[in-house]
Amino acid sequence: MHDEMPDRLLRRYLVARGWDPKAAVHQLMQSLAWRAEYGVRRILYAGERDMDQAELHRNQSYVIGTDSAGHLCLSVTPALHDPRIADKKKCRQLVVQRVETALVMASHMDKDAICMVYDMRGFGLAHMDFGLVNFITSTFQSHYPERLGKAYVVDAPWVFEGLWRVIRTWLDPVVESKIAFVHSSDMADAIAADQRGQRLGGSLPDFEYIEAPQSEIDALEAVRGSAACAEAWSAYRCALAGFVHETREWMVAGEGADRTSRLKACAGLQAAYRRLSPFVRAPSTYNRNGLLRESAYAGIVRPVSPPIFAALRSS
Repeated sequence: MHDEMPDRLLRRYLVARGWDPKAAVHQLMQSLAWRAEYGVRRILYAGERDMDQAELHRNQSYVIGTDSAGHLCLSVTPALHDPRIADKKKCRQLVVQRVETALVMASHMDKDAICMVYDMRGFGLAHMDFGLVNFITSTFQSHYPERLGKAYVVDAPWVFEGLWRVIRTWLDPVVESKIAFVHSSDMADAIAADQRGQRLGGSLPDFEYIEAPQSEIDALEAVRGSAACAEAWSAYRCALAGFVHETREWMVAGEGADRTSRLKACAGLQAAYRRLSPFVRAPSTYNRNGLLRESAYAGIVRPVSPPIFAALRSS
């Protein structure tokens, strides 16, 4: 979703359902219904401001580096989670916000999938949250098909072995086949040292959450209250109508039809969504630390100087 080519979205659902069109459409409709019911749009509109700031400052989940296949790495440290005090609703919303943000960033790299890295050092039974883990696995498998490139479970303690027997029963066989258990001292083939933070023996700076300053909050509210909002929505709807029209024309023309006009309309739709971004998605810490640089937020976000991370680039 977001600014990617619609065909790529449809293809992922087709692959997930074994190229069965009816099953793929059924799952896609379920995902759209879930997004509406769960309030994904509202979560993205509010962004990090609506999350538990203490949870964010614990840096429990963050994007940093890429794996050997070029997939962006979303790292999670379960030992920083305390289910006894965590707000369950906020935790689940944060999962959705983090995944959606990572996928926006992956789109900027022209990638469909991301890599999950679970740093299990320091993990104990007190950190286990079966409800949250079940939410993550069920949501990711049902509503983000073919979005997982690989998952690495790093330095899993012995106590996790019994828990894993339960968790794996929740996983689709294809998803389980993408999960590998590794030791932190033997990660070079999976994720190079220059793509890992120092916490995992790499050379990249460790991630630190940067909270939105008041100037950014005010600037975002100002632009959302301006005429630019209606103009961006109008341009997007016009681009969407143009893409739908060109798609119909291409389908009527049949096999071998020229796709030039449709691809041009698709590029226009993607550009219109990028301009619409501030009105549907609040900026994140990645806009502030320099990793995600989007022109639509140029007058809203002031990245730290010099940037902490190099900007994402298409592979």
